Amino acid sequence: MGFERELNLINPEEKTNILSARLLQLNTEYTNAEAERLKKEAAWESVRGGAIGAALATLQGESLRKLVEHRHLAQEHFAEIKTHFGTNHPEYRKGAGAGQ
Repeated sequence: MGFERELNLINPEEKTNILSARLLQLNTEYTNAEAERLKKEAAWESVRGGAIGAALATLQGESLRKLVEHRHLAQEHFAEIKTHFGTNHPEYRKGAGAGQ
């Protein structure tokens, strides 16, 4: 055993154990990465398909929820401008042009 240490040799059985452990670690990392990719792909598909409810349930749901709330407030403001000033008012035209 001292001779192996002196030459920096690894016992073949230990080397096999090290390689097995590393292979197991890589396999676990691959499985986790694949699961994460599938989650993100599902989120992308739901957003691309226009299913906002499904997108809100994803990991990015909180930021998306804030954007949806901001959009609703802007739509309410736009409706108020239309009601108070009419469709010929510059603010309404500005908002109607931004929505296109």
